Amino acid sequence: MNVSFKGFNEKVLTFKCETEITKGYGVKITDNQTVGNCNEGDAFTGFCLDSDNENATVQMSGYVKMNYSDTAPALGKNALVFAADGTVQENAAGTPCTVLAVDENTSTVEFLF
Repeated sequence: MNVSFKGFNEKVLTFKCETEITKGYGVKITDNQTVGNCNEGDAFTGFCLDSDNENATVQMSGYVKMNYSDTAPALGKNALVFAADGTVQENAAGTPCTVLAVDENTSTVEFLF
C-alpha cells in the first residue's frame, strides 16, 4: 500500500480575479470576494487550481506538493510564505502548515494547510 494525503480536508471556492491569476500560484484575498496572486513573502490564502481571469477556483485547505526555495522547510508544524519564483519558503509570518515531507534532491515540500 502506498502513502497518500491527496483529498484530505480539501476545500475549494470560486472567487473573482483581481488580475490575471496564475494556475498553481499562491493567492491572497485582495478585495470583497476577490483574489490576486501573492507577492514575494506573502502568507497565502490558498492556491489557484484554475482561472479564466474573471473567476479563479482556489484550494483553501488540504494537501499540497510544490517546490521550495532557499533552505528546506522543517518537518512538522511550520509556517510558509509564497516566493516570487512560484515556490514556497519557510517564514514565521507565513501561513500555518504541517510539513509532511521534504525532498532535498527535487526541492519539493509536501504540506497540509
